[in-house]
Amino acid sequence: MTTRSIVTALVALMLVWGAPASAQQAKCLAGKTKCMSKKAGGLLKCEATAETPGKPTDTTSCRNKVVGKFDGGVDPAKGCFAKLENKSGNDCITTGDTGPAEDAVDSCVASFVEAIDPGATDQTKCGAGKKKCVSKYLKALLKCRALSQTPGKSTDPNANGCVDKAQAKYNGGADPTKGCFAKLEAKNGNDCMTPTGNSGPVQGLVENCDDNLAAVVTSASTSTTTTTTLPGILLHGALAPPTLGRFNYNSTIGIPAVNAACLSQFPSATLHPCTYAELQTAQANGDLVGLKDTQNTAVTSFWAIDNAQPPLSQCQDDNAGGSLQNWEYGTAHTASRGQKVALNNGAGTLGSLQSGEFCSIFGTVSWVGCCQ
Repeated sequence: MTTRSIVTALVALMLVWGAPASAQQAKCLAGKTKCMSKKAGGLLKCEATAETPGKPTDTTSCRNKVVGKFDGGVDPAKGCFAKLENKSGNDCITTGDTGPAEDAVDSCVASFVEAIDPGATDQTKCGAGKKKCVSKYLKALLKCRALSQTPGKSTDPNANGCVDKAQAKYNGGADPTKGCFAKLEAKNGNDCMTPTGNSGPVQGLVENCDDNLAAVVTSASTSTTTTTTLPGILLHGALAPPTLGRFNYNSTIGIPAVNAACLSQFPSATLHPCTYAELQTAQANGDLVGLKDTQNTAVTSFWAIDNAQPPLSQCQDDNAGGSLQNWEYGTAHTASRGQKVALNNGAGTLGSLQSGEFCSIFGTVSWVGCCQ
């Protein structure tokens, strides 16, 4: 995934909330949701093509075309959001939020790609098919969302079972074997690679994305930049890229890897990986609103570091002869698991604690924060 810049500051999008996202209606708002849906669908099409055997793996040209349609490229006035905001008598709730929306879409797509095909692209028909499954599901959810944002329509995204129908097409509903991922994995001679059986976790990523994209465009906002040198800041930022439960930065693993990475990105003698309790404090302080990592990507989840929890809930390396240290787990065949917590980036609020998460191989990546 490409990003527009690399920063060492904590960029916070300070949101002033009005009505709940599901209750806000405006033609402009519904239009912006459609803009984001088109961009996400376009990027996923690029990724699916790159995943297809025999096709070029370089997505640069394809992505540039998609991004140009969204933000206008050399002429921002031609951007999807800008056109809506420049209409005479528009009812736009937010303005000037192309950048945050673009970052949120990029973050969503990156999380989907990492969950389906971690690391370098391995061209498989199955992987390409899964990316198409995700694209269709997200497009369907955002269509439900846009309808709920349209004046005169029900404010419930699930009106007439809209969301339920989208979910059933993705996961098979009452018959999981009819799910989009399941059909691909059940084909004779399929070329599906690990991780397999990951329809559920990916579904969660898509649904979180739907919520996060809605949050970006349903609140009046202004952007401010707070440098990491201000006194009294608890949360200095989040490391990039997000990592599996076997923390790995600069060829070092575990908590020592995060310690070193935090110090290199946010120089301070007292920095350490943010614990779950510290993240909750950061939420109360408003520090998680619009949080970006050090590659300017919107953060959408954290590993929940909590030494009070059993080590086997903290990705301990419990292999025979292993280090027995937390957050160093490197396989998927023992009892070790991890805990995560989702972040609604626009609102800056943490979700419920998720336990039993695979730490590697079958797992999905999350971020680690740097706290003082």
